[in-house]
Amino acid sequence: SIISESLNSNFLFYFLQSKQTYLRYLAEGTGVPHISRWSIENLEIPLLPIEKQKKIASIFTSVDEVIENTQRQIDKLQDLKKATMNELLTKGIGHTEFKDSELGRIPKSWEVLFLYKTKNENDRYSFTGGPFGSNLKNCDFTKNGVRIIQLQNIGDGSFLNKYKIYTSSQKADELISCNIYPGDIILSKMGDPVARATIIPDIETRYIMSSDGIRLSINKKKYDLKFILESINHHSTRNQAKVLSVGSTRQRIGLTDIRKLLIRVPQLDEQKKISSVINSIDLKIKKINQKLVKTKLLKKSLMQELLTGKVRVSVN
Repeated sequence: SIISESLNSNFLFYFLQSKQTYLRYLAEGTGVPHISRWSIENLEIPLLPIEKQKKIASIFTSVDEVIENTQRQIDKLQDLKKATMNELLTKGIGHTEFKDSELGRIPKSWEVLFLYKTKNENDRYSFTGGPFGSNLKNCDFTKNGVRIIQLQNIGDGSFLNKYKIYTSSQKADELISCNIYPGDIILSKMGDPVARATIIPDIETRYIMSSDGIRLSINKKKYDLKFILESINHHSTRNQAKVLSVGSTRQRIGLTDIRKLLIRVPQLDEQKKISSVINSIDLKIKKINQKLVKTKLLKKSLMQELLTGKVRVSVN
């Protein structure tokens, strides 16, 4: 009761939230980390007047509501994209005649192709895997040079830019068949999910794949890059990859089995139309996601200012 009179529970919640990094640092144990009672009891909490605590808590509650509402918008758009992709990648745009295929009913003018058939025939290494582990080892890593695309960089349709390691230009030249470039597609050999793919960005002029990557450089005169990417990440292709994968705890698929993956393909002009529809949804998701990131940064900044007393709140 003494605590409830002097310390607002919502204020305490946000204060502890602001100390997450510190609390993780204090956590003990190799199995399930835990924080000792002594650490909790000796955590210093700023005891502001109760009305100011309530005011600060209400500010954070309002920010959290914005974050939650923004996340819900993103989730709805993600669901819309998934439904739209499924419709467009199986039925196309404006078709009335359909036929049976290895992948079920498809528009009459479409064809079913092995994924590797979309490669650029003028590029010797347009469909190839990363180096054997023994060809690119930890001792080959450098502080700068040619960036190595690791499994951690391959998101489900997005490039994850946080994890960065490099090797020398000389080593990248030695493994030229494993080099990969902006505008190429990279597929993951390892699960979560297996065979997920993303487009290589133009952050660098060239990269080198690790052993977990597969490069696909498509024939852009016949195929649309975005359409092929979305076809790879469609649940139909992903289910094929699961069946062809090995491993009970963590699935893995090799280059030979990736060659067996089938996709549905219309003519180039329809590919581009389908890509345009999906891109419009992606742009909306990106815009709202930027708002989400800004709001989370605002909350972090407010925690630093309000919970440390750098900025004082007034109570009317």
